[in-house]
Amino acid sequence: IKKKGDLQAKQLVEAARRNAEALLADARTKAEAEYRDRMNKAEQEAQTFYDRAMEQTEIQCEELLSQAEKNLEQGVSIIVERVVS
Repeated sequence: IKKKGDLQAKQLVEAARRNAEALLADARTKAEAEYRDRMNKAEQEAQTFYDRAMEQTEIQCEELLSQAEKNLEQGVSIIVERVVS
């Protein structure tokens, strides 16, 4: 009976070990998938933020360029006026 009990105990421990390994592997797989999903989402959000920032910067640059062109025209007019006067 003792040998049979020892054998059953060893089998039970081995089954528990295999079960724990399977659970750990499953948890690892799920964690890796969750990590990839979150990283993809973060990358998409970062790209969207970057794109919006670039659009705003482009608009601001165009406004500055337009203002600079107006200032240039005014500057030329002032210089011409002073030279002619």
